[in-house]
Amino acid sequence: MVSLKILELLSDGKFHSGQEIGSQLSISRAAVWKQMQKLRSSGVDFSAVRGLGYRIESGIELLSIEKITSCFSPVTQRICPTIDLLRVVDSTNTYARKKVEESPSNGTLIIAEYQSSGRGRRGKSWFSPLGGNIAFSLVWDFQRGTQVLDGLSLVVGVAVQRAFTELGCSGVQLKWPNDLLIKGKKIAGILIEMMGDPLGDFTVIIGIGINYKLPHGSSEIIDQPHTDVVSEWPQAVSRNVLCGSVVNQLINALLSFERQGFSPFLKEWLQNDALIGQECAINTATEIHFGRVLGVTKRGALRLSSFDGGENHFVGGELTLRSNA
Repeated sequence: MVSLKILELLSDGKFHSGQEIGSQLSISRAAVWKQMQKLRSSGVDFSAVRGLGYRIESGIELLSIEKITSCFSPVTQRICPTIDLLRVVDSTNTYARKKVEESPSNGTLIIAEYQSSGRGRRGKSWFSPLGGNIAFSLVWDFQRGTQVLDGLSLVVGVAVQRAFTELGCSGVQLKWPNDLLIKGKKIAGILIEMMGDPLGDFTVIIGIGINYKLPHGSSEIIDQPHTDVVSEWPQAVSRNVLCGSVVNQLINALLSFERQGFSPFLKEWLQNDALIGQECAINTATEIHFGRVLGVTKRGALRLSSFDGGENHFVGGELTLRSNA
């Protein structure tokens, strides 16, 4: 894509004239302008100043396999020998699914610079601006039926939270079953999809999306409170380093989960539960239940108080604060 080549030129944070860009890419200045509009529509913020040209303030850090894998532990390097870094893809989970259908390989990692049709749970879209998001999918094989997956999305959330903490960002909380929040605002989400025999051997595709640096006007696109890494981190953190750290923590968590399930992660989850003790509503698609969040069970199910003094458990559904229900 021509627009991606322009993005690479502008990644240094300096002004580049339309004439300079056109000369380097062998296109007209009018074509440069059209490509710049494509970049803007893809979520890239830039300034255009007559006589100076185009500039991305503070520059932009593009993803690099070499920089990401330099952060990998020996275990992660062994488990993830196949890494696809895609500049543009509709969805990393969709791409991973096609890859599994063609040639299954445990530990395959798909990373994207830009998702044109990023997906979240329950058919929701995931806003993935060019150069402003960390989006990847990991392929992982399981055996013995889908009952072994109890609590998996919660474990993935703990892994992402550990990476954030490791790199100096505190105050990250976990929202059942698949979101990470800072001060009540969403900073990351998880999408888990299954392929294969639910009673036997099967493959899971674990998709993770992290808001790294959202463009101005993102509130017009994202329909919930949200934030990003650049806004919340006390010190600048590399996009590549963060991606590598999250993958490391995810691999470590999955290896532990395979051996022991969700139980070892329970205490850590409860310590970081964003909604524990709060009045909430859960929509299970067939009905809505109200109650106070009591935490989660040893298998990762949501514990919600009932009006008769007991409690109900839920393994799926959309959880919201009662005031927002």
